This record gives sequence, C-alpha cells and structure tokens, in this order.
Amino acid sequence: MGLLRKVARAVSGLLFSVSLLSLISVLFIVNVTSRDNAREIFLKIFPNVLTKSIGSERIEQVYAGLSLACTQSSTVSFPFGNESITLNCSEFVNTNSTNLLYVMSTKFFDNIYYRDYGCEFVQCLQKISSPLDVIVVFSSASHEFFNGLILPATAATALTGAAFFFSIETWPERFKTFGLYFLLNGIFFFILPYTKSLILSRIPGESADIVGSVVDAIFNLVTPILLVFLVVGIIFVSVWIVGKFLPKKTPSKKSK
Repeated sequence: MGLLRKVARAVSGLLFSVSLLSLISVLFIVNVTSRDNAREIFLKIFPNVLTKSIGSERIEQVYAGLSLACTQSSTVSFPFGNESITLNCSEFVNTNSTNLLYVMSTKFFDNIYYRDYGCEFVQCLQKISSPLDVIVVFSSASHEFFNGLILPATAATALTGAAFFFSIETWPERFKTFGLYFLLNGIFFFILPYTKSLILSRIPGESADIVGSVVDAIFNLVTPILLVFLVVGIIFVSVWIVGKFLPKKTPSKKSK
C-alpha cells in the first residue's frame, strides 16, 4: 500500500504540475490575445517600425497628401497587402503626422486581428512558412481558440489536483506540498524585473525603449496571474506553519 501511494503521488504530482503550468500559459495567452491588450502591444511596435522603415520626412509627405485628398472626400483608401484600408478623414485631418500614424496603425491592427485567414487556428499554425505568417497568433481566431481551452485546462488542473491532494496522507503535508507548488509558480512575480533587465541588456540602445515598453505590457498581463498563485501559496504554507505550533490532540485513555 505504501509503494502504491508513493507511485500515485509521484504520477498525480507530475500531472498536476503539467496541468497547472498549462492553465497559467492558457490564461496568459488569452490575456495577451484579447483585442485591447494585443492592440496595445501592436501600437507600441508598429508606429516606430513604420517610422524607421520609411522615414519621418516620407510620413509628413503622406500626411500632406492624404490631407489634400480629404478636401475632396470624407474618407481615403490605400492598399494593404491584397486588401485596402479606409481611413475617416475626421480622424487625422487638422492634427499631425503622429496622429496619422496612430490611426493607420489602429486600422492595420483591426485588419490583421479580424482577418479571415481561411483556416482553423491549428491549421493556420501548421501552414506557417514565413515570419509574417506568425501574425495569426495575435488574431481573434487565436484568442477564441485559447479562450475555449480555459475550461478544459481548469478541469484538468482540478482533477489532477484532487488526485494529488488525496494521495498525500496528512492535512499538514497537503497544505505544505500545495503551498510550495503554488509558491514555485508565483515566485516568478519577483523574477520578472530581473528578466526584463536581462532582455533589455541584449537589445541595442535605439530599440531598447520599444522593446522595454512591449515587455512592460506583456509583464503587466502575467503579473496578476502570478500574484494570485503567490498569495494562494503563502496562505497554504502559512496554514501549514501555524498547524505545526498548535497543540496536538492526544488520544483519550479508556478507563478499564
């Protein structure tokens, strides 16, 4: 019986670890691929990339040309890949080229995010053949796919967690083990700032600001998840520690 319990504990512990890590990953990806969060990340990158690729002077010329076109129409269109992007003149006329970049980037993002890629998300991943194809990962199709995995991942974590829980013999040991599991995941909450520093130390100075803002946006999404695990782990470990100092009940002796 002792050997079987040890085997059951090892197997269920492994499955619980994998399920827990999968759940954290799914929650993180769902957060990143939601429209508002994905757009925030996109807008931190695309305007800067566009400015560097075509130059500020060219952008001023585009702004002047589009503003002139807006004297004849309330909207302007221009090609984007095999499609076209339409801008409302009221969104950028009488502002500046920086605002035009923001409006254009927002339209580009919506085009990418809501595009019909002509395949299921998993099939699209299998068809990736160039860096540009990876953009499907930040689409609404990606968000819907991973959002649909939350319930199965939660159920798997709950079931494997229950099996692991009951494979542990005593309550104090249960609180200690689960507390340490959650703490080991939540401890990354404190490691994130050092991770950011490590990432930025490998990025050239001119790109560090852009990468830094993107890293901040991504870390801000994962931080609440890690914080929950950290708090739960602290609670479990605290219960275990307090339990060690409580007086233990002694079995009452039956009078003969």
